[in-house]
Amino acid sequence: PMPMSSEEGLGDVDEMSTSLSELEEVHSPWFHQFHRTVVKLRMKFPHQQGTSSYSVCSGVMIGHHTVYTAGHCLYRHPDEGQTFASQWASSVRVFPAVDGESTQGYNAPFGETEDALLTVSTWWADNEDYKGDWGVIQLQENAGSHTGWPNVGSAGGNQDIVNYAGYPSAGSFDGVTEYRGDGIVSQSDDYFICHNGSVAGGMSGGPVYLYYSSSGDRKVVAAHSFHSNSAGVTCGVRYRQSVYDTWVHSEAAPAGSLDDSWECSLNWHANHDGSHCDCGLSAPDRYDDKAEQY
Repeated sequence: PMPMSSEEGLGDVDEMSTSLSELEEVHSPWFHQFHRTVVKLRMKFPHQQGTSSYSVCSGVMIGHHTVYTAGHCLYRHPDEGQTFASQWASSVRVFPAVDGESTQGYNAPFGETEDALLTVSTWWADNEDYKGDWGVIQLQENAGSHTGWPNVGSAGGNQDIVNYAGYPSAGSFDGVTEYRGDGIVSQSDDYFICHNGSVAGGMSGGPVYLYYSSSGDRKVVAAHSFHSNSAGVTCGVRYRQSVYDTWVHSEAAPAGSLDDSWECSLNWHANHDGSHCDCGLSAPDRYDDKAEQY
């Protein structure tokens, strides 16, 4: 596998799409209820020297202080030929709904914040097992209260249509423009949703979601993890398996301590979806009855 760092039923192609299976720019993501919850991540790892050396990924808000992404975006294992030890990111900067850049820096309508606590699964940290390639970032600021966050779901089977979003930075992509795409699911199991859509480096950790044209609802079902050249598919790690169920209880040690502004314990939050963490405000997209989502 190649990490890409740098009513319940069949979903539809997102109404924003004009071309199946091709990446398309999301214009003014800050204006769209779902796409403003997609974030650009900029990580610095201990082995990266100098101000111009860093890594990039994508993610999605799942709570007032919380981002869901890929584990390899937060905890790095060395590739073949590299000599550094496996390591946590020393810092993660989070930019919701970035829309290009100017001479002053990123055009970030919701500003930027940094991590207060990083969590990955022991499957990923200890064994580099892609079934556990998920990560959770708890933030220093209450960014989700400004962006909101989407519903989550567990559907997405073979021949379903999935949509996805993120900040590609490889090739001709600039890494500061949000793109979306769609594909047909060709492989689906308890851990992965794999599709044939077009992706690019930098979209790791970005949300895979189902769109329901009848209601206009979008439900996050996975986070992009890796691309397989041999199989010709890109796979996301299912959200419900990784965060809602039991994996988070055997998490690896965090990179730091919780910021004082975080009002919910990690285990409490992990046993609920992001919409049910009682941190003072209600998410605009949440369901009151969790059972409706599953």
